[in-house]
Amino acid sequence: MKGLIAIWLYSAIRPRFGAGPLTAIITGIAVWALVLPVPMIGLLPMRFLSLQFAATWSILALVPIVTGTLVGAWLHQD
Repeated sequence: MKGLIAIWLYSAIRPRFGAGPLTAIITGIAVWALVLPVPMIGLLPMRFLSLQFAATWSILALVPIVTGTLVGAWLHQD
């Protein structure tokens, strides 16, 4: 689901930012920020997760989301 959201967002911002890897990286970071750290912050008061675990999980998830967005953007050519 995150991949579909990332490619949809890439398609939406591509006319303004132009096609290319920089646009895909910006998109990947935006999707990452919306789907990982924000929900993790919301779970912290319930004490399901420690702060260290939430931070580590969020940071480590940045790499596959940005990489997947780059691959999806590469496949999404007109």
